Amino acid sequence: MPAYAENTDLGDGYQAYYQAMTTHALDADDARELNIIRSRNTALITISVRRNDNNGAYCTPEADINGTVTPEGGEAKPLLFETVRMKGNVYQLSTFTFRENMPMHVQIMVRPTAERQPTAIEFTQRFNVN
Repeated sequence: MPAYAENTDLGDGYQAYYQAMTTHALDADDARELNIIRSRNTALITISVRRNDNNGAYCTPEADINGTVTPEGGEAKPLLFETVRMKGNVYQLSTFTFRENMPMHVQIMVRPTAERQPTAIEFTQRFNVN
């Protein structure tokens, strides 16, 4: 199952790295550690915000992230993101159910810090069950 993975420049050195995949594609140990149920009809979105400094190092702020997922021809449903800290990094995770091969439009607002304006990330993906 191909995953959708991208990054977006949020300005001032901030980058948002995100991907979407079925939870069934997760390694069983990773799913257990993250308390995510592996399912062929549940998708997972992960987002990590990073800021590079001038020395090549980066920090991962706990960004404010919210969004919606909308099936083609359907109603938008909120994405509820949970913060996970692993190995010095901060990730935001959210799951949602889908119907096979139906286009799912994802819209996420990312605010790296309270002082910054949010940036929109949007994509549409079809999830296939193998």
